[in-house]
Amino acid sequence: MNATTTLKKFGLEQAFRYIYKDPEKNMLKIMDWVDKFADGGFVSQRKTIREIITDPQHPYYSYVRRLFTDVDPNVTRTLAVNFFINAGLIGWPKEESLRKEYNCNIPWAILLDPTSACNLHCTGCWAAEYGNKLNLSYDEIDDIICQGKELGVYLYIYTGGEPLVRKKDLIRLCEKHSDCVFLCFTNIPHGEILVSMINPFMDIDFYTLYSFMHYISIFTIFINMHLPYPLRKTF
Repeated sequence: MNATTTLKKFGLEQAFRYIYKDPEKNMLKIMDWVDKFADGGFVSQRKTIREIITDPQHPYYSYVRRLFTDVDPNVTRTLAVNFFINAGLIGWPKEESLRKEYNCNIPWAILLDPTSACNLHCTGCWAAEYGNKLNLSYDEIDDIICQGKELGVYLYIYTGGEPLVRKKDLIRLCEKHSDCVFLCFTNIPHGEILVSMINPFMDIDFYTLYSFMHYISIFTIFINMHLPYPLRKTF
């Protein structure tokens, strides 16, 4: 990390400490600061963020506030640094340069399936058609991430199958690539499955992986809740 990036990282961390003092008031002040130093870039993104933090009717209005009231500060700060500094300020310019150099798209995020194995067999899901034997090895996933970082990609999204079938490998990858953001789509359709899925995260080693743990998406629970029960089949 060069001196300029280190200063930006330090500035972002200080900004988040400032927000924590009074999130309601200071989020807007930080956005005013961002607008001044954005140099005309990321116009639509900045507009969206401002809408999110000022419009109580926006679906993400309360979510953003909970990042500062309900989430471990280390998690929020790590997400901010890896997302805004690594994926944004470092990664985006590199991606833009390579897009021009090779005349092709360089993705901002890479979506991959660690496994096709899943505890469910939902109608309409591709995983149900491929069985539960397809897996990417640890080395293969690690190689994808290493190649991605060379292209400026610092955001990785795990789908499946049920990615947490590969819990041990995902922990190792988070430990090795602590400068990335990892999102994981997981299903928690029933109470007993909820318990079995949450328990692994109680391990101290997993709890300290700020780039991963608290970004587990459980939105599929709502999808399953609204599916007719016969469509929510388990293996």
